[in-house]
Amino acid sequence: MCAEGFIEPHFFAGFSGGRKSVLPGIAARETVLYNHCSAFIDSPYSRTGIIENNPIHRDMLFGAEKAGLAFIVNVVLNQNKEIVHAVAGGCDQAHRRGREFLNQWCRTGAVPADIVISTNGGYPLDQNIYQAVKGMTAAEATVKPGA
Repeated sequence: MCAEGFIEPHFFAGFSGGRKSVLPGIAARETVLYNHCSAFIDSPYSRTGIIENNPIHRDMLFGAEKAGLAFIVNVVLNQNKEIVHAVAGGCDQAHRRGREFLNQWCRTGAVPADIVISTNGGYPLDQNIYQAVKGMTAAEATVKPGA
């Protein structure tokens, strides 16, 4: 099986792309609900840009391997939705190369604050209440403890 997609930071899975073509892409509802369970989401490793020890990522990768995802073509887009980088190859290795490229351009240290105002990114990420969590996880990463 082959898949295409794009890689960007993802609020629970670490990054989009790669294995996400299978899970949640084509997975059964029961599988998606297992992958998005509260125990996985509650993990401190299930956060934007984190892959190591991330149970959501690990489960998605397992699902992609079991489904036979053998080859991906993924791209990285800039703010104008233009392709700035492309990777192709085995699901895990190609995705890793795409993440490494992306990390050069979209990673910065948090500046903890007393008050954080955030958004989930606007349309189409504002279509339902589930999407609102994206803004909350961004705020959580920068707000001071107890603020």
